[in-house]
Amino acid sequence: RDIALKDFEEVCKTEEFLELPANFLKMYISDHGLRVEKEEQVLEVIMLWARHNLEERERHVEELMECVCFSNVNQNYLANLMETDKVFAGVSGIKELIKDQSRHAKPRQIQQQEILFLIQNYMYRLDFHFNCVDTSDLPQSLQGSKGIAVCVINTDVIVTGGTGSGSQALRYNSSLN
Repeated sequence: RDIALKDFEEVCKTEEFLELPANFLKMYISDHGLRVEKEEQVLEVIMLWARHNLEERERHVEELMECVCFSNVNQNYLANLMETDKVFAGVSGIKELIKDQSRHAKPRQIQQQEILFLIQNYMYRLDFHFNCVDTSDLPQSLQGSKGIAVCVINTDVIVTGGTGSGSQALRYNSSLN
């Protein structure tokens, strides 16, 4: 069980995972020792498991969704999911679950896996082993600037300041970019 909680992302890719009974899946996703990069992963795992045998498992989805800490899920991601995923949008009581921010007084620990570096005119995205995952140009208005300030709010990175762009703020949404 400890291995499954620690390596949850890898475990979810196995055929054995898709065959788990609902009560075992609930036991894993409700455990505060579960290690995930984003709460969105828990939501996606539930939907993956349910779709493996939707006719039989659809009745369990509402109960499993109660284990998702929706206050940690990106709101743009949720809005997009509600529009594009009929199975998710059709879950009984899903809108109420999403709105109920008090549901998880102690949200699970999210395992951060990315590091952003802003150097000169580039933004480098690194994994936790410092391998470069992605490189992109900074927006033109920030290129060559000095004194840029960066902060993280939830899963978004806000970049502001710098010479020539003092009144501009840019948002990098990690779930979309």
